Amino acid sequence: MNKYNIACVLIMAIILSFSCQRDEISLENVQRKLTIVDIMRNINSPDRKATISLLNYQANFHESAWAEDTRMTVTCSDGSEICDADKVKVNEFEFTFSDQYEQHISPEYKSLFGKELNISFTQEGIGGRAFDDINTYVPEALDVNLDGTYNPTLSLQDGMVIDWNADPQNANGVYIILEYTPSENERLMEAHPDKQYNFINVSDSGSYTYSKSDFPDIPDTALVLIRIVRGIIELPEVNGEEVAVYAITHVGGYARAW
Repeated sequence: MNKYNIACVLIMAIILSFSCQRDEISLENVQRKLTIVDIMRNINSPDRKATISLLNYQANFHESAWAEDTRMTVTCSDGSEICDADKVKVNEFEFTFSDQYEQHISPEYKSLFGKELNISFTQEGIGGRAFDDINTYVPEALDVNLDGTYNPTLSLQDGMVIDWNADPQNANGVYIILEYTPSENERLMEAHPDKQYNFINVSDSGSYTYSKSDFPDIPDTALVLIRIVRGIIELPEVNGEEVAVYAITHVGGYARAW
């Protein structure tokens, strides 16, 4: 499929307001209902009985700890049988289910990247049921290097190289995402009044050479938000109930697209 083909998909719910344009890129063994790009655009689907997520974000391409955020969410839908589990373990970390969108923030969760995850559920007490485990590999946390200047805005020009720590176990590739917002580009707003969202998916080889032609809808000289992203999304069934499991690492900041 042409990677620039933009299509609207039916979405059960939208947490934040975004344009409905997106490329229909499917990941191996992942339903099209939920992709990494959906997650990055804050789209979620409430038909999951439970969601377990791991997110790591490094802001403004900065390596300092103050610019990095790592968090977990563990939620379930009220009335689901999986909510009967009293404990949810993700490797060595232990959580309890909540029907609210509660986030657990700790730099310690970064240790889960680059590992096999074992997610298990325990119901305590007499007659507690046994739940199936979930096992999956999570790619390493991204470490991105740029040969462009960041002073304070990154300059995206043809031939600029973006390097990162390659993960040969990551079969889903790496996403390079550019987002144009008219309100942040007043001088371009009249000619380009609509939000634009372009991305490409490249192999996790550790390097990508920027080409303007890869992002055809982004206006020249626009201030854009760029994200480099990789991760996994899986929708396994646990005792007959579908669970959304995703772990995503991304690095981003503002840039000028020439």
